[in-house]
Amino acid sequence: VKLEWALSTNCKWATAGHNVGTDQFALTKSAISSAPNRLPPLITERITEAKFGPTLISFKDDGTIAHVALNEKIVITGDITPCLWRAPTDNDGGKPFSHADMPSKRMHWVACGLHDLQLKNITASHTRNGNNVIVYIERTLIGAGEAILTHHSLWTLSENGAQIDEEIIVPAAWQDLPRIGIRFTAPKELENL
Repeated sequence: VKLEWALSTNCKWATAGHNVGTDQFALTKSAISSAPNRLPPLITERITEAKFGPTLISFKDDGTIAHVALNEKIVITGDITPCLWRAPTDNDGGKPFSHADMPSKRMHWVACGLHDLQLKNITASHTRNGNNVIVYIERTLIGAGEAILTHHSLWTLSENGAQIDEEIIVPAAWQDLPRIGIRFTAPKELENL
């Protein structure tokens, strides 16, 4: 599967439809069913793992993901976190090590605390929904000035694998972000697909 990420609306630097990235994944089984529109009641006790079919999610004591395995092979080696930062370029206005009074996107991003978001809270809960196991993870991250970002992850585990739906709710004060996405670490043996 090849995914292309594009702008849905016009912005200052590009028009709607502008390609901002691509991803490519190899699929070995048929796609799983779509996520439910409404979540069934969730079990709120702390969980250490969620397993169904070929997918296993292991959690650390603090609620963060320790690893994700598919068919007993680890494919993610840590937590999945929001990513709003990228290295600034000359096109972002101002140059690195330039005068502080020169306008630059980098200064705005740093003022928002995007380069150093702090995890404040994480909760993970789960339930069974028909033939699927549903895992819901909510992360709260804090930027500068106590601005709060909320990150929801909804994992639907089935006999065929996992479908992951991500939602990142960004504070209104964080305008013109350089990137909105998720970040995770894969084992080095997965470097080449």
